[in-house]
Amino acid sequence: MLFRNGRRSVSAESSEQYSQAKTESWLQEKYKGWLIMRTSLKRCVWVLAVGIGLSGSAVLAVGSPYQDRDYSKTKTYQQGVREGQSDHARNLDHSKKRHFKKDDDQKAYEAGYQKGRGN
Repeated sequence: MLFRNGRRSVSAESSEQYSQAKTESWLQEKYKGWLIMRTSLKRCVWVLAVGIGLSGSAVLAVGSPYQDRDYSKTKTYQQGVREGQSDHARNLDHSKKRHFKKDDDQKAYEAGYQKGRGN
């Protein structure tokens, strides 16, 4: 180390190391946000992929709400079967149009009618 006019003089090697360290520090500060964002983006993509996978398997486990139900033991189904058989015997085309308040009753009647009609 050299001292000139009461100041400490730094050699060329030390100056280069200092400059390189300062540049690295500056780059780290500049790209710090980018690295954090990249890391959190990877994490978000991973969480999203796992979430989609889990929700897809849950939908398969629950099943479709439009599955055929067994209406054969309901009154409206039996009524539909009787009227369907009657219309089939007389060669009529759905002579009585029944309307039920509950959607399930309407579906049961129609399923029974189709069964009784032979369709």
